[in-house]
Amino acid sequence: MKNLLLLIIIAGAGYVGYQKYSETTKTGIPAYSESRLVLSFGRRDVEMVSFVKRDSSDSCDAAKSWSMNNILNCNMSETCSVKEFSCRDKIPDRYMRMFEEKSASTTFMKAAHKQTGREMILLNWGLTSHESKEICKVIKGAILNRNQKDRDLTARCI
Repeated sequence: MKNLLLLIIIAGAGYVGYQKYSETTKTGIPAYSESRLVLSFGRRDVEMVSFVKRDSSDSCDAAKSWSMNNILNCNMSETCSVKEFSCRDKIPDRYMRMFEEKSASTTFMKAAHKQTGREMILLNWGLTSHESKEICKVIKGAILNRNQKDRDLTARCI
């Protein structure tokens, strides 16, 4: 249960970073931030992966700076470590298909903000199909509950 709470807190922190840098200048050339955290649950490791489609590489760099100061707090936990945070112009096709809401080999969450055009996908490697669906529901609920007044925000598990 403690590890599930850690997973939800980290996902929430990632979403705050996603929202924090939504007010940027649009260049027409999107950039993608990628973060990967590894959570250890006894003999199992779960890799939490998120991609955020950003308006520009400047927006991505600003988010990276914020993330290094805040999301990396998971390093203070014995069960969590940061594997990667990067900004890139392109991401692998299997993740691009998730932005298009096409099914994948695992359940994932897609969040989008109608006003800003910002989009995020979040998935976990290393979970069973059932666990993946349940974690997605919990994280989606936490994000939507935290932002109840924001009618432009949508999130769904796919």
